[in-house]
Amino acid sequence: AIDYCPPVNITFGDFLRGVITADTDFAPHDKNNYRVVFIQSFKEWGIYPRKVSGLGQESLIWPSGEEMLKNMQEAGEIRYGTRTLEKNLKTNFISNFKWNLESDRYEAWKLLNALKIELREWLEDKKNGHRGEYAKLLGLVLEPMEKKATIYSKAADGSPSLEIHSARPTLRQNLLGGTSTDLVVEITQRRRGYFDLDEQRGKDNGTLPIEKNEVGDFTYRAGCTLIIDQATQKIRWIIRTPGSIEDDFELELVRSFLVKEHEQSGNAFDAGMAESFGHYRLRSHREPFAILHEQLSD
Repeated sequence: AIDYCPPVNITFGDFLRGVITADTDFAPHDKNNYRVVFIQSFKEWGIYPRKVSGLGQESLIWPSGEEMLKNMQEAGEIRYGTRTLEKNLKTNFISNFKWNLESDRYEAWKLLNALKIELREWLEDKKNGHRGEYAKLLGLVLEPMEKKATIYSKAADGSPSLEIHSARPTLRQNLLGGTSTDLVVEITQRRRGYFDLDEQRGKDNGTLPIEKNEVGDFTYRAGCTLIIDQATQKIRWIIRTPGSIEDDFELELVRSFLVKEHEQSGNAFDAGMAESFGHYRLRSHREPFAILHEQLSD
C-alpha cells in the first residue's frame, strides 16, 4: 500500500486509500468483503481521508492516470488530448528499461539511475512543448516563482528544482496468479518553512533576504508518486500530495503540527490534525449516505 501513497506527508487516511487501491489491483472483485471490514475499522478509529465525500470503496480508490488526464482535459486545464500526452511520455522518459527477477541487480540499478536523470532533465527542459501540461498533471511547479522565493530553485534561471527520489521496479501478483511489473517513481519539490508567520511572508515575497545555504526552520515538501506499467509503458496511477509546493495552506498544516498548535486530538492517530484539516466529524459527522438514512437507524 505504501507504493500507492504520496511520496511525502502521508496520513493514515492516505494509507487507507493506498490499501484499498492496492487490494483492488490484487482482487478487483471483493467477494468476501475484506475491504468493507477494513474501511469500517478505520471509521471506528475516527480516521477519515481528506477530500473524499464518503467512505465507499469507489470513493477511496485513487483516480487512475487515465482518469486524471480525462478529467483535467474536460475541465480545460490541459489542452492536449490523452493519447498525445501518453505517447509523449512513452517516447521521452520511459525509454528501454526492462526488468525481471533474473535481471542483473547492478545493471538494473544503473539503468534506474539513468532513468531518474532522464526524467528530471525532460521535465526541466523548456524546449519540451508539453512541459506545462505535465506540471499540472503531476502537481508540480516548474516555472520561475516571483512571489515564492522560499521554493528551492535552480540558480541559473530561478526555476523551481525537483528531485526524483526513487525509481524502482516492483513485481505484483493478482488473485488469479498472474503477475505484472510496475515502475514506481517518486518526485518531490522543497520549500523553506519558518515558524514565524511574518518571517514566512517576508521570505516568500522577497522583502526579507534568503542567505546562501539558508534552510529555514523546517522543510515543506510536495510532489507525486507515479506507478507505470512496464509492459505497456502506461501511467496507471498519479498519486499527488494535497497541494503543490506553492500551497500556503498545506505549508501551514506542517507548521502547525511542528509547533503543536493543535494538540487537542480527536483520537490517538491524527495528532490534532483533524481541526487543521477542517474535519469536525470525528464524533458527530457521518457519511452523506448515513445522514440521509439517519431517521431510520436505531
